[in-house]
Amino acid sequence: MQQTGAFQALQRIAELMHEADVPWLVGGSSNLMLQGVDIGRAPRDLDIYMDAKQLDIAYDRLSPFATDIPVWDRTEMYYSKLSHYIVGGVTVELVGDFEVRSRSSIYTVNLHLLHAMIGVETGIFAYPVSLMPLSHELIFNLLRNRPDRYIAIANRMKEDLSRHLQSLRLIKEFCQLDAEVVQQLNAMLGLQPD
Repeated sequence: MQQTGAFQALQRIAELMHEADVPWLVGGSSNLMLQGVDIGRAPRDLDIYMDAKQLDIAYDRLSPFATDIPVWDRTEMYYSKLSHYIVGGVTVELVGDFEVRSRSSIYTVNLHLLHAMIGVETGIFAYPVSLMPLSHELIFNLLRNRPDRYIAIANRMKEDLSRHLQSLRLIKEFCQLDAEVVQQLNAMLGLQPD
């Protein structure tokens, strides 16, 4: 794997977070790269997801790199507790209690479910690093209408679809996805209707 700036920043964060005992998951373009999804470019930033209650603990560990303090942020589509950092020249965003509202759907990231049951572990770092399941990335990018991402993610998932079915089922079960979104997911992955 290419040693990108995001990769090196992730190694440093994993080292700093190792003793904090805070579950966290890598998402976004860095996650896609680590799981072999080709998005046509190297990641330029790093997205870390966690529970908002534990974001302050992470902030304490990463405060030498902080550019702001954790605050709740709401836009028309997103709601979360955010804080930002620069680690090795790479912008890092910590995202707590992430929620997406789009197309009559409400997708709330249940970090404990994703981390404990279906998070993907990668063994390429000196410290444990867990990755968001590709099912999360597919749904998130579908809800924000990013075909440049969701088509590549769906194609990667179809290479070994059985590996992704549990995470997809759990996310669909615990989130409010409208029928059109579920239909589009099923069509992209070649699945029968629920």
